[in-house]
Amino acid sequence: MNVRESLGVGWQGLFSHKLRSFLTIVGIIFGVSAVIAMLSIGEGAKREALEQIKLMGMNNILIHDAGLEGEELAEASVLIHVVDLTSPHAPEQCQTVEDILSDLKLSDKPLITVLNKIDLLLNKDRNWDEASALSYLSDKAMDKNTVLISAVKGWGLANLLVLITNVLTSASQST
Repeated sequence: MNVRESLGVGWQGLFSHKLRSFLTIVGIIFGVSAVIAMLSIGEGAKREALEQIKLMGMNNILIHDAGLEGEELAEASVLIHVVDLTSPHAPEQCQTVEDILSDLKLSDKPLITVLNKIDLLLNKDRNWDEASALSYLSDKAMDKNTVLISAVKGWGLANLLVLITNVLTSASQST
């Protein structure tokens, strides 16, 4: 069978099953539209979060390691604690950070906990995307100021920006 005959058989099948063909086309259109809409919503949320940060006059975000002095930490509007989820010592490290913040009398300071390297916790036999990975691991986020990310893959960064914006907005309104 050559290409011309194949096309003829295909057209004949389409026209003999008009309702099935129509419903298939409608399903494809809705599916593609849903994917485009979700990508647009995600990009819009990301842009809105960045715009909110710019409106607060915070174009530069300074990141320091644990070598900061207590005075520098006290001046911060928000503290961000990045946790390596693949570390076997992650719980102890989190507790150490909480103890240090308590000793420095910074327990009342807004704290965002970023759980990183979620991509390394996922089953390697499955092809993961950002939405499915975040949904699958969402039980790991214990409170409203905790966010899951994969810095390498860029997963969850939009959620992190939204959370930072919300915490900074709340902090600026309470002062």
